[in-house]
Order: sequence, then structure tokens, then C-alpha cells
Amino acid sequence: MATQDTQDTQATLRKIAEREQAEAQVEQVEVKPAAKRTRKAPAKPSDTAKPKNGNGKAKAKPAPKPAPKPEPVEEDRNAFQWPKSAASVLLDYLSARVSAEFDPEHPARPYINSNGKLFVHSTDWRDWLLENGLAPSKSEAAKPLRDNVGVVRATPLPGMDKALGFYQGPALPGTEGLPRRESRAASGPRAPRNPLSALNDEQRVVVTKALMMLKPGRTAEGKRLADVRDELLALLP
Repeated sequence: MATQDTQDTQATLRKIAEREQAEAQVEQVEVKPAAKRTRKAPAKPSDTAKPKNGNGKAKAKPAPKPAPKPEPVEEDRNAFQWPKSAASVLLDYLSARVSAEFDPEHPARPYINSNGKLFVHSTDWRDWLLENGLAPSKSEAAKPLRDNVGVVRATPLPGMDKALGFYQGPALPGTEGLPRRESRAASGPRAPRNPLSALNDEQRVVVTKALMMLKPGRTAEGKRLADVRDELLALLP
């Protein structure tokens, strides 16, 4: 009986040992988590990739659209309308105002000199237009003068110490019968201008005293200075 109990005890101990060994092996086994599945993002088309047609060939770029045509510019409805061609109106003006004699009261009147050169002042031209019921702007009135006469140049006035800006150019066709004003070249040289005429009374007194105080010597240079002094004194009024 003792032997049987011993065997049973040993068998029980072996089973316990085997079970503990099996449990220990189970604990040592590493449980790996399942890998997560990631969804791939769709591939982006390349910026330089060209779209292809059904044949696999790159599509041709569409032709650029033609630039829009500029719209026609409408003429300004407020622009001055000449009753006839501006050149014809200019001829009417010249026929009415050209004179062979200079008029000091109207120094800007047009004239044609003996060399066939036409002189027109814009102010007198605009005044005549207004008198005849025509009122173009300053620039509109100047255009016929630029187109038909020429450019503006300062022109000295006869017998006056001033000049006016006249449009100058060859006389226009149609002015052959208008009177001519004698030019300076034809009338001969002008009298020399008195350099002391612009002095006022006080200045003339000062200049006179200064000249009288000059005492030129008897040398040749002194005689020359004396002659100049006498000429200046004669010019003083």
C-alpha cells in the first residue's frame, strides 16, 4: 500500500510540474499586434505632365485667342465745325484785313510784304472769327494757321519798340491780288536807334553831369573821347 501511494504522489507531482511548465511557456510567447493597414493617397499629376488623348499622345495647346480689335473712336460731337474748309475761311479773313499800310491802332493786322511773305497774328484772327459769328477754341483756331501759314516768330513793329509773334510763311494761293506792304529791305536801312531815349529825367541829369565832368586830354585818345562825349550829349533830349 505504501508503494502504491508513493507512485500516485509522484504521478500527481509530475502532472503539476508539467502543467506549470506549460503555463510558463504560454506566458513567454510574445503576442504581436496586427499591422495597421494604411490607405495610399492617390498620386498627384505632375505639373509638367501633359494631358494625353486617347492615342496616348500629348494634346496640343489650344491656339491663343486673337486680341480684340480696338473700338473705333467717335469724333467729339462738341468739336467746332467750320462752315466750309478752314483754309477758305482764312482766305476770307485775309481778303478783309490785309493792308499795305501799318495801322498803329491795330498792330496785329495781317499783311503780306513785298517779298511775298504772309504774316498772321492769332489774336486778330480770332477777333475776326468772333465778329463773324465763329467761336472755335484757341487750339481749334490755331490749327489752320499752323497748317496753312507756318510757325510763329517774333516780328518787330514799324516805329514801335516792341515785337509781336506772327505766324509766318509764303503767301497763300488766292492772295495774289491783295496789297503788299513794303519790306524793310526795300525801304532801305532804318535810322539808328537813340541809346539814351529810354532814360528818365533823373537818369538824363546824372548822365549829363557825368559827361560834362569829362576833361579829355590833348592826345589823340583824348580827342576821340571828346568826340564820343559830344555825340552823347547831342543825343540827350
